[in-house]
Amino acid sequence: MIDIVKVLVFILLAVYAHKWMWANACGKSTRVVFWVILIRFILASFPNITYPQLIGPFSLVSLYSIFVVGFIFLFFLSNHIEIKKDTNLLFIGLILTLMVFAAVINSHYIQSVASLVKWLMLLQLTNLVFNAVKEDGAVKVLQTIGFSYLYPIIMLVASVVLGVSKATENDGSTSYVGGFNHEAVFSVIILSGMFMFILKAALERRFSLLFLHIGTLFVLLFLVNYRTSILACLGLFATAGLMVFLKSSMVKKVAILFLGFLAITVVANIDSSSIAERFAEIPQALASASSFTVLPEFFDSDERRFFSGRIFFWASYIHEALNGSVSQIWFGHGMDSWKGFFEKYAHNTFVSFFYEVGFVGLFLLLVFFTSLTVKAFKGENWLAKILLVGAISAFIILNVATMPLWQIEGVIFLSILIALIDSNKKIAIKQNNKSMT
Repeated sequence: MIDIVKVLVFILLAVYAHKWMWANACGKSTRVVFWVILIRFILASFPNITYPQLIGPFSLVSLYSIFVVGFIFLFFLSNHIEIKKDTNLLFIGLILTLMVFAAVINSHYIQSVASLVKWLMLLQLTNLVFNAVKEDGAVKVLQTIGFSYLYPIIMLVASVVLGVSKATENDGSTSYVGGFNHEAVFSVIILSGMFMFILKAALERRFSLLFLHIGTLFVLLFLVNYRTSILACLGLFATAGLMVFLKSSMVKKVAILFLGFLAITVVANIDSSSIAERFAEIPQALASASSFTVLPEFFDSDERRFFSGRIFFWASYIHEALNGSVSQIWFGHGMDSWKGFFEKYAHNTFVSFFYEVGFVGLFLLLVFFTSLTVKAFKGENWLAKILLVGAISAFIILNVATMPLWQIEGVIFLSILIALIDSNKKIAIKQNNKSMT
């Protein structure tokens, strides 16, 4: 039943969005962004068909990613689109170069292809969204991208109505994932999709709609029930709230503190033992940071399961990275080299980067995120700035406990964020207002 709903929702959204884009004279780049994202989502929502290997080691979704990289390259050439000169794109290029170097020194070529395609996609999608915002303004682009994200959001609601759920890998509690494969990926989609609506409402200064979207985001994430994304969402609004608090008057400071206290009280009294137990592990996990220095073989069975196994995974990756050759310590074992050696992926982008591309790769990733955050702080539109800084904080939190850059859905979110941060200038906001009148 839910598969039929997927097809119907896709067709209706595609037709409506197509008509809307033509009626509002959206540029070619904006239309390409919409179709790239929507088709990815429809493919991801049929995991039994699109995730198994189809041709050699490649699945339908991986072939689609390769197609997107090639198509966007040809699109740039045929439309004479200039590559954006941006510091963050330079870091992406350096990371890509390091990935190739790590593959060469470890003779790890085929296994590195998937990661190289993802980072190439990040580079090209960012340029594509840059150009879309330049042509149509941030508001129109956000509206168009929002149509793409309506598909998974509607499917989440449909899965609740139809009672289609799955048990999480951690404790068997219920997750609604709209027919998608995994709550980790799906929660990133919901978080990024609702952020598009929140930022659009902020740019249009429609505050009642802004708060409605914020409330909707929390409800949807609790339905998906993936702890890391809920924490990232809290990080987004905690960062934004702190920035507002520091700039506000004393009366507003008191109001913000009261609302914060009220929110903490509500969350603390949620009547759900499974949720309470899962979040209770977080302070314990922070207190267990010294476990990284313990050899993985000394972890007992309970410690290996603690925090969904993350502490054990991180310790295992770090120790193996440090036990490599000198060149591997500096430049890593190669992208996706964990496959066939470790049972599961690292559940931490920074730890994974340290193992796969060494100290140099970890340094570049840290500088990349720092540069992006600093640039977000320099935005002209104050409300957009606090939300974009919050979004970067949320994305970094995601990378600490899972790996959104290992997912195409996370790559899409980051590419949009990079372009929006660059567009947060007075001239871009004026273009937005003009385009919507």
